[in-house]
Amino acid sequence: MFTNVMAVVSFRVPDDVRKHMNELDLDWPERLRAFVEEEIRRQKALEGVRKAREFREKYAKYAPSGYRASDEVRRSRDRDH
Repeated sequence: MFTNVMAVVSFRVPDDVRKHMNELDLDWPERLRAFVEEEIRRQKALEGVRKAREFREKYAKYAPSGYRASDEVRRSRDRDH
């Protein structure tokens, strides 16, 4: 999903946070990169869920009363076996 071409991103933290970061023997750039990449994946997934809900709400009015797609999937699978 992500390329190996790197861009510089910087941000500010309070001095005491930076002091605590320096006290810990961690690879902060790698940890922050991993966090940002995971947050991007999470936000994209949430956006997909939001779009799916919008789609369902928009087209639910066209489904017959009491219709459940899961029941239709089961019928189709039972019929194919």
